[in-house]
Amino acid sequence: MKPYTFTSYNLAFTNLFRDPIYWQPIRNALLTYGVTVAVLLVASWLIFRRKDILT
Repeated sequence: MKPYTFTSYNLAFTNLFRDPIYWQPIRNALLTYGVTVAVLLVASWLIFRRKDILT
C-alpha cells in the first residue's frame, strides 16, 4: 500500500537538484499525485451532484 500513498513521494522532487536529474521518482510522484487528485475530484463531484442545491 505504501507505494500508492500520497506522502511516500514527498522527497522525490529533491532529485531536481541533482546533475543529471534522476527522473524516475519524479514521474512516479507525479503519477501518484495525479491519480490521487483525480479520484478525489470524481468522488467529490459524485457527492456534490447528489446534493439538492438547485431548488
